[in-house]
Amino acid sequence: MSHRWCEFFYPRVDSTMDRARELAPQVPAQTAAFAVRTGHQFHGRGRRGNRWYQEPGSALLMTLAIRRGGRWDPQDPLPSTMALRTAAAVYTALQGHPVSHPLRIKWPNDILLGGHKLCGILLEATPGWFYAGIGLNLRVPTSVPCTVDDLAPTGLYGVLPPDCARLWYHRVSRELGCHLSGDRWRKTVQAALAWREAQVEVRTADSVLLGTISGIDPQGGLLLKDPQTGVLLPPVFSGTVRLNGASSSAAT
Repeated sequence: MSHRWCEFFYPRVDSTMDRARELAPQVPAQTAAFAVRTGHQFHGRGRRGNRWYQEPGSALLMTLAIRRGGRWDPQDPLPSTMALRTAAAVYTALQGHPVSHPLRIKWPNDILLGGHKLCGILLEATPGWFYAGIGLNLRVPTSVPCTVDDLAPTGLYGVLPPDCARLWYHRVSRELGCHLSGDRWRKTVQAALAWREAQVEVRTADSVLLGTISGIDPQGGLLLKDPQTGVLLPPVFSGTVRLNGASSSAAT
């Protein structure tokens, strides 16, 4: 299914997520989804309040707003599943493009290139809308602080045309149109899941879990095995994953 939503482009904006929230009450009632894209955002944010570092032209920066109950709403029992649908769409859009290292999906919302972040996804929800924010690094900004060492060091591999952000917008939007229905997203995430069979630490709002990544459940929850007994633990639906106690992606 191809996408049929309109695009609002701004050369410079504070945050595509914030602008989408401002536009949502103004769009016609029949609007099931719309996208906000920018060439540069100066107040981008990630999960848990982290800052998103970016320079003009260095990334695809967009937010897809999806009206709840509209034709693009997948009706998932848990809103967090939307983050994995989005991750699966971006991952699939990247297939076929030459990259320097393997691509993986890091639960719950990152695309890794050779173990470093290539794309971050931020999912926010209100009673009326889902907002899926995407930041895909086409090249690494020179202004990234030296303390942020987990970004993919070269962005996408190969020569990219000057209008590459718009090209990638259409690629990602096409795949979003395919992944916002059905269970294709889960098959994609299962096949590309980072750190499968590796021991990880998962920090949730009220606990720290240790386990070996086994996969994801039908609603997108992370499945862990007890490292001592091998028994499958209850699925985790929100948290930050760290590999072997080392810091993973700092922001999405």
